[in-house]
Amino acid sequence: MRCYFNLVGAHQTIVDDKGVEVTDPDEARTHALEAVWELIQEGEEVSNWRGWRLEAADVSGTVLFLIRLDALPS
Repeated sequence: MRCYFNLVGAHQTIVDDKGVEVTDPDEARTHALEAVWELIQEGEEVSNWRGWRLEAADVSGTVLFLIRLDALPS
């Protein structure tokens, strides 16, 4: 299945128009969390993520899960 990872803020949405191929929503969640943790380890300032969330959606646009980025530990 193809999964798209959109970044959604209060006044802006950054749409993932490419997506990635995953076997199921669990693999998509693992992929998303690994990418977020990589950014944190590279020194990305988590305080800039206030109000943002990552929404994973399938090809029909159905949201499979979301991750509140401002709720992650820095």
